[in-house]
Amino acid sequence: MKTKFVALLLFVASGAHANSQTSNEIVTSGQKSWKAFQCAALAGKANLGQQYIDAAFNIAFENGEIFLAAFRAGKLPLETQSKWPAALAVKEGEAAFVFGAAFAIAKNEIDEKPNDMKSLLGEFNLQGCAEID
Repeated sequence: MKTKFVALLLFVASGAHANSQTSNEIVTSGQKSWKAFQCAALAGKANLGQQYIDAAFNIAFENGEIFLAAFRAGKLPLETQSKWPAALAVKEGEAAFVFGAAFAIAKNEIDEKPNDMKSLLGEFNLQGCAEID
């Protein structure tokens, strides 16, 4: 796992995979990543189980690395940063730090929602969290 994570960070830092993506694909990756962080936070608050949280994180990291590398490589103008919090599209720092900050923002947003299970499950389903890919 540690080796895979280190390889992921090196891949993100290189920006190599961003070169083969169109601007629309990159923006879509950013949107999927942000949604997946929100879904991970919802799954955690609703106590749906670690498998939902892990699946959402995997999607968030996979798509986030594409978006972040493209942004850092100058492939996207500032106004096309999709739904990512603008403060997270930084030029420096490890991707893991950026993704941790993204999750913290998503979690804070979700933590403001009511704690009743019906509302949380409704939000989870409304956001399409069970079907994100």
